[in-house]
Amino acid sequence: MMLQFVRPSKAAIARILGCRIADIRRFEAWKHVCFVVVAGRRPTLISFKAFQQDHLALRLQGAASVEVIESQDNHFGVFSHKTEKIYIVDTHVGSCTCPDWEFQLQKGLETPTCKHMIRVAQYIECAA
Repeated sequence: MMLQFVRPSKAAIARILGCRIADIRRFEAWKHVCFVVVAGRRPTLISFKAFQQDHLALRLQGAASVEVIESQDNHFGVFSHKTEKIYIVDTHVGSCTCPDWEFQLQKGLETPTCKHMIRVAQYIECAA
């Protein structure tokens, strides 16, 4: 799975630095890094690679909470215990019907990646 540019967010910064969102005073996305000011700490730089890794780790963690329940051709039904809904992953097109995938697409990610897509990839890998 190819990593791509993921926009920095206060939530991601808090996870990466292990701080509270409320303590983040300021952040600016620069060319290859994000400049961050956290209350009680010296200013720091976070590479965009750290944001990519955080994005993927968050979805990998979420993939453990969903279940592939049916498949037909390149379409997989994935049940989310949290929302009690079934989302459809199309592996041919590389899409999902979940709100996270739509949100990432609207934010400009070329290839959005959600926990449902990751779970289907794991399912296919185990079946092979």
